Amino acid sequence: MAAWEEIGIHFSKSAHNMRKLLFLCCFAVCMTACKKDKDTNPSSSAAFYFVGKLDGAVVKEELTATGDVELVTSNNGSLAAPDCTFEYATSIGSSANNAPYFEVSFPALFSGNCADEGTRFFGLFHTGSWTYGATTGKVAVHYFDGTEMWSSANGAQSDAMFNVTRSEKVTSFLGVSQTVGGIVTCQLYNSSGIVKKLEDASFVLNFAPWF
Repeated sequence: MAAWEEIGIHFSKSAHNMRKLLFLCCFAVCMTACKKDKDTNPSSSAAFYFVGKLDGAVVKEELTATGDVELVTSNNGSLAAPDCTFEYATSIGSSANNAPYFEVSFPALFSGNCADEGTRFFGLFHTGSWTYGATTGKVAVHYFDGTEMWSSANGAQSDAMFNVTRSEKVTSFLGVSQTVGGIVTCQLYNSSGIVKKLEDASFVLNFAPWF
């Protein structure tokens, strides 16, 4: 902007260049407005995060080097050998036992022979659209505010969206897992039926197999 101000002083002697300066100023205003519009949606450069707007207020949970946010995997399963049913869930927040945190869960995502989970796990988190629900092949989003739980599973969804845009196998010294990222819009309900609107949200989380 300082360079444009200098140009404005230098060329302000002619009407032609006044029009040029006016154009440049209008262009700068437009670019600033576009940038503000673009920055409206929360984003993160952290490796793992959940960010968005909850009833219009920006919420951010990011796993950083400060160590004040945790990434916690909490799978549930039903084992009746040889068959198993597994839910895969991961939360991110100050702690799974403290506030606040967000959680994404895939209920009963694996169902079949227990011995097949190892080979099928990495193909379960497909990219594309998912439907909200509490049954096999669907997804749920939960938010704990320190007092009560809010969940997409507690009520109907309208103009909701859950789209997985990234699904990658990860191998490390801790074993194998799946990093999943996506975008989210939904309604979150508490146990009394009160609703909060979650919108312009995005996430990257890591999910681990049962075995």
